[in-house]
Amino acid sequence: MEKNIQTEKDNTSKRESTFSKWEQNPNEPELGVEEKTLENAARATLAIEKAVLAENLDVIAVEDLNVEMLELLKARPHLWTKTLSERKTIVTMEADVISAIGMWAAQRLSGEPTMYAEAFNFDEADNALLMGHATMHNTALAGENPITIIPDKEYENTLNEGAWLNFNAKPGRVLLCNTFADVDNYRIFTSRGTALPYNKLKNGFTSVMIKLDVPVREFYEKAVRLGMTQHNTICYGDVEESLRLFCEITNIEYISCEG
Repeated sequence: MEKNIQTEKDNTSKRESTFSKWEQNPNEPELGVEEKTLENAARATLAIEKAVLAENLDVIAVEDLNVEMLELLKARPHLWTKTLSERKTIVTMEADVISAIGMWAAQRLSGEPTMYAEAFNFDEADNALLMGHATMHNTALAGENPITIIPDKEYENTLNEGAWLNFNAKPGRVLLCNTFADVDNYRIFTSRGTALPYNKLKNGFTSVMIKLDVPVREFYEKAVRLGMTQHNTICYGDVEESLRLFCEITNIEYISCEG
C-alpha cells in the first residue's frame, strides 16, 4: 500500500514537472503568481485531466464556483495541459453542459479548437464584441500570440487564490454560436464575424475582439427575442453549412442571424 502511494506521488511530481515545462514560456513569465498559488492551480487543472482520462470523456462541464470543490482543490482549474490538447477535450465552467455540447459539435465539424466566451462589452461604432471567460482555454486558440499565467482575478486575495492563462485569441473568420435549450427543444443561433488582431489586454481575462458581419444591435435584438444564454461558442473556420446539416440530422433548430 505504501509503495502504491509513493508511486502515485512520484507520478504526480513527474506530471507537474511536465505541466510546468509545457505551459511556461521563458520569455513570458508568470505575472505576480506566488509559487504555492501556481501549484494549487496546476493541481486543480491536473485533477480535471485525471477525471477526463478516468472516464474517457470528450467533454466535461466543471462547476468551478462550487464551494466544496474549492475546498478540496484549493483553487479553480483554469490552466491547460498537453494531454487535453492531444485529446481535443472540451471544457466549460459553471456546469454549462448545453454550451459544452455546442462547442463539441462545432469543434468536431471544423477540426479547430473552439472557445468558451461571453460578451464583456460591445462597441456599436466599430460593430465589435469584446468576449472571453474564466475557464480552461485550449492554448492553440492563441495562435502566435503570447501566453502568460496571471492571478485568477475573480478570486484574488481570497483563500482560493489561483492562476489562469492570459492571452488574446488569434485573428481569423469565426462563427459565433449560442446553444439554447428550453422545455421542448434545442436551438443553435449563429452569427458570422471576424476575430480581430487585438493586443490591448495585458492583465485580465483571455479574450477576443469580434467584428460581426451584422450590426451588433440587430444581433442582440434577434438573440434576445429568440432566447439565449450568456455563454457562446466561438468557432474558427467555415463551419456554418456543416453545423446547419448537423442540426437538421439531430433535430436541433438552427437559426442564422444572417438569415
